[in-house]
Amino acid sequence: MAKAQKQLLHSESTINGRYILHEEIGRGGMGIVYKATDRLTRDIIALKQVATAEAEFDKAYRQSLTHEFQLLAGLRHPNIISVLDYGFGEDRRPFFTMTWLNEPQTILEAVQHATFEQKIGLIE
Repeated sequence: MAKAQKQLLHSESTINGRYILHEEIGRGGMGIVYKATDRLTRDIIALKQVATAEAEFDKAYRQSLTHEFQLLAGLRHPNIISVLDYGFGEDRRPFFTMTWLNEPQTILEAVQHATFEQKIGLIE
């Protein structure tokens, strides 16, 4: 989302009383991403609320998402953003939190001026 299109939240919205949402930084078919503060650690983070249909709130769906979030939280690699926490908000909407990147880049932006060896390193 372009900087001019960022949507500031008018009130201090929170998720589970822990995550303070500051502004919407992206929106797509999979959900909405916010810049947020973790009240426990005081860290700036990215929080994604996953888009779901009301019918998907059944127990099996929630267990499937929990398993997926656990797998994501276990991944550690310098070129993969870290999932820090996950859960379901008061409204039962699933969310997960990620490390905040000040200047994120797509893979195409990252390799624009890279050497061949650096590109191979990113692929590896």
